[in-house]
Parts: sequence; structure tokens; C-alpha cells
Amino acid sequence: MITITADQDIDPNGAHYGQDVSYSSHATDVARQESEKLADYVWENYIEPYEFEGGIWLIGAGNAFYAVAKLIGSKDTVYQRCRGVIGFICQNALRPVSSVSNNSPFISSWYRERSRIFVSDNHDVWRKQEEGKKISKRYGKLIKSPEVGSTANESPVDHRTDFPSLEHSQFHDAEALA
Repeated sequence: MITITADQDIDPNGAHYGQDVSYSSHATDVARQESEKLADYVWENYIEPYEFEGGIWLIGAGNAFYAVAKLIGSKDTVYQRCRGVIGFICQNALRPVSSVSNNSPFISSWYRERSRIFVSDNHDVWRKQEEGKKISKRYGKLIKSPEVGSTANESPVDHRTDFPSLEHSQFHDAEALA
């Protein structure tokens, strides 16, 4: 799991360090950009070149989930190699997933079927739903979760029993949709 934090001070390279910041701040924008670079680097150097017997699962929490969603939409090879996506969203903005290049129109449908995004039960998205507004399917399969609290770091631990074995979970095999 990647946790991105930021501080009011900026180092010479423009990165922020030290304290958590809100989703819409300048510091968080910088943190998101850095997390995207990190996700790309990890994918290209440690995941893409190798085969994984149990399959690849992408997991993101809080603001770091933005990088996971961006990675799926920006690289056509990601969704083809992954079995699924798990996300934990507290009060962070939801990130829709679609193909950036429009070369892979199947990414949105793949993401809807292969994602489990646990969203805090007091997130604004549920209020909108109660008001009769439709939630975009591009956010993936959203699951209302009273266990997703105010910090994304605790959420995966709270939901560990929901995924006793990702290899034998309720997700479909990646090959079935290819």
C-alpha cells in the first residue's frame, strides 16, 4: 500500500513531505502526481516484465488509489494483465476509470466487473444516491462500508475477511473477459 503525505514545505524538486493534506489542496495535487509516477515505475519495472502465477491485483487506499485508477486508464496492458482492483475510499473523491487513449473501449466495462471499491458510508456519493441521482458506473463496483473510517490506512485491515483468498474470490478470471 502506498500512502502519500505532504507538508507545507517543498523540497528543491517540488515534492511535499510530512503531514496529511486535504484532497483538493495544491500539496495533494503534487502528491497525486508523484504517486502516478511511482505507480508507473513499479508497473513498468517490477510487474509488467514478469508473470505472476496467482494473477495481479491492484490495491489502493485513500489518495493513493488515484494512482491505481490512473494507471489502469493510461496503460492498455494493465487491465489485460490484472485479475481485479480493490480500493478503499474514505472521504476522498472517487476516481472514474476509462481509457485515456480510447484504444481500449473495454476498460470501463472491465473495471465495473473487476473492481470492489469500499466507500465510507458517510461519503457524499451515497447522499447523492439517496437524492435519486445515479452513480456513474465508471467508478467501479462501489460497496457502502461502515468499516471504512476516516483513515484509508485502517480500511484494508477492516476488510481483510472480505477477501480470504483473492485467487478463489468472487471475481471472474481475467481470461474470461479477454
